[in-house]
Amino acid sequence: MSNTRLLVLGCVRFSQPVHGYEVRRELVSWSVESWAKVNPGSIYHALGQLTREGHLEVVGTEQQSGRPARTLYRLTGFGEDEFFRLLRAQAWATEAPLDSFSTVLSFIWTLPRDEAIRVLRHQINWARTYSEQLWSSAEEFLASEIPSDGRPWVVPEHYRLTAGLVQAHADWAEHLLARFEKGEIRGFRTTGRAD
Repeated sequence: MSNTRLLVLGCVRFSQPVHGYEVRRELVSWSVESWAKVNPGSIYHALGQLTREGHLEVVGTEQQSGRPARTLYRLTGFGEDEFFRLLRAQAWATEAPLDSFSTVLSFIWTLPRDEAIRVLRHQINWARTYSEQLWSSAEEFLASEIPSDGRPWVVPEHYRLTAGLVQAHADWAEHLLARFEKGEIRGFRTTGRAD
């Protein structure tokens, strides 16, 4: 649910005031169902939940061309804090954050540039270390005392597959970091509660 919460809060944050259909349409245009595993129907549920929790507030309704009225939302101060809490929690995660980092990437520009660079360095260091641990685990498994006729050969292959994916994450993060450091990527925003 934290991916969905972060995506909804972030989308409301840069489009506010915004109605639920616009949030859903925007996030579906990002293909969140494929890379963030967010079901488009869960977006409306998240809007309701975040409103009940005080992260969003209803600021009115909007009606167009005889369609039913649509509720307009905006972030509260509490919601702004929650957005940055979730963003930073996923950005600095140390447990296989490949899926959640795609969500972080969607909003990394909302962090101060120097923090975004630190996040990428963290991702590179974490991924390189974790990849090495996975390769080592595959080798240890192969060297274990499990009889060859009963050895589940897929176990070390799972380690190797994950190691390769994590290594690719590190390579990608290194490339993006180089672009940040060269100043090729601009547009970082530090308004609101980014600090």
